[in-house]
Amino acid sequence: MDVTTLESWISQARHMLAREEDYPLISSREINMDDQLSGVWRRYSEQRSVLESAYARCPEDTASRFVALNFLYRLELCLQDPVLEALYEDECDGVREDLKFFIRLAEPDRLEDLRTIRWEIVNACAIKDYERAARLYDRIEHLGLLSDAEAHALRGQFHFLVVFLPRWELQDDLLTRISDLDISWQLCRIHERLYSCGFERNEDAPEAGTQWVRNKTSHFSFPSTPR
Repeated sequence: MDVTTLESWISQARHMLAREEDYPLISSREINMDDQLSGVWRRYSEQRSVLESAYARCPEDTASRFVALNFLYRLELCLQDPVLEALYEDECDGVREDLKFFIRLAEPDRLEDLRTIRWEIVNACAIKDYERAARLYDRIEHLGLLSDAEAHALRGQFHFLVVFLPRWELQDDLLTRISDLDISWQLCRIHERLYSCGFERNEDAPEAGTQWVRNKTSHFSFPSTPR
């Protein structure tokens, strides 16, 4: 990846951001990065420097940050290859840490609009930083961006999905919409299969199931921003 290629990607990202109601997901494949992703392990430190330089020129530029996140997220998907990870262990660890770094650059307390916050929630969940996601839900409530009913429903949906996603085969599809209230049909399908998550209907007492969920969500169940 050279500077010219990166600038082309950023330009494409600007068009994507302008035309869509919601920010594009960092898993998007609309920008063709395949050639640059192939064989990047041998020169990853150089690629990282190019991404950092572009972001440093304009830290508030969402398009530049989106390109960095998009590139790193798609690169991390390659880590599912155990042979590749064994050969490039240090580089793989570096990609994971860099993805977390770029996602955490946006301070939850400085975000003001629902569109951006919803996008940041999805990004936080992509790295399983559920405490950060919870702070972003707090921010939505603190700013009054949704009605109380919608805000509580969204937070409840978040807790539900965080608990059950690891045992649900459609977790990637649902995770990308974890900040979207309009997913009732997927939630109904999960509800029908709760028994596969360890909730055998004829054996597990409701009290045991409730306590298990509370334990799973206890570290991010309470608002973390001042009211």
